[in-house]
Amino acid sequence: MTRKNLFKDQRGTSAVEFAITLPLFILMVLGAWQIGHGMWAQFGLQHGAEMAARCMAVNPTVCGNIDITGTQSYAASQSFGLNPSPSIFAVSQPTCGNQISADYVVSPVVANIGIPALTLHAQACYAT
Repeated sequence: MTRKNLFKDQRGTSAVEFAITLPLFILMVLGAWQIGHGMWAQFGLQHGAEMAARCMAVNPTVCGNIDITGTQSYAASQSFGLNPSPSIFAVSQPTCGNQISADYVVSPVVANIGIPALTLHAQACYAT
């Protein structure tokens, strides 16, 4: 093949374009996955805190208002699909009523590329 024909030859251009765009596509997919996972964890943690704060005010015998560990266990059980440790939930009674707060660490989807873990915070206060 002569040089003139070499520059006009377009065989394999799709493979080269694919090789260039594949890493960017994978990064976009992993980024969307990480954002979705973080939002899902935040919503689950917030739901657990809100349900426990409400339960302490409305029906304290069900969620263990008498016992703080019972309230923490109730909050952990109400966190949709997270399965957090009950000890991450803090129970207090400030002026707003019954307050539940929690900090939960979400590890990145791909931990080997140096992305730091994300710490989520949820807090709910329900008037008594």
